[in-house]
Amino acid sequence: MHLEDHVGDVLAKARQHAGITAEALASAAGWLLASLTALEQTGVVSGPVPWEALARPLGLHPGKLARLAA
Repeated sequence: MHLEDHVGDVLAKARQHAGITAEALASAAGWLLASLTALEQTGVVSGPVPWEALARPLGLHPGKLARLAA
């Protein structure tokens, strides 16, 4: 049983706290909504992740997100 938050949980909670929709964050990051949704739900996604573009609007540190995802 995994009790810790994965990177997708962190992103989703920060996004909701900031009042930003998934659509708006994906658009701001230049990323597909489906990719953001998959990352938020599972903590994994295939291909490169635009950590800087996802973190910036949420006030998160991109390097820490990337390390959490590793």
